[in-house]
Amino acid sequence: MTDDLSDRIAAAAQACTGVEGLSAEGGKYVTYRAGTPVRGVVVGDGEITVCVVAATDRPVLETAEDVGAAVAPLADGRPVHVVVADVQDKPVRRVS
Repeated sequence: MTDDLSDRIAAAAQACTGVEGLSAEGGKYVTYRAGTPVRGVVVGDGEITVCVVAATDRPVLETAEDVGAAVAPLADGRPVHVVVADVQDKPVRRVS
């Protein structure tokens, strides 16, 4: 069940405005399992942690709050911690 939950949490976090991606932060925030690990998500018995890379075009605190709100319904009452590992500029698309 944790594997499926970690995938759903990752999807919910990545769907938030201002999230450029998830970060394992050197392997600290990863759900390891058979197959592909889920980077940026740790599901524990007592808490959930999501580690994101935020975009610069939105206040970081708003992005973190939105991630927490998006993940909370999946947390089954556990506290949700959001770590912002990095802030990244969105790529600029040049039109010639």
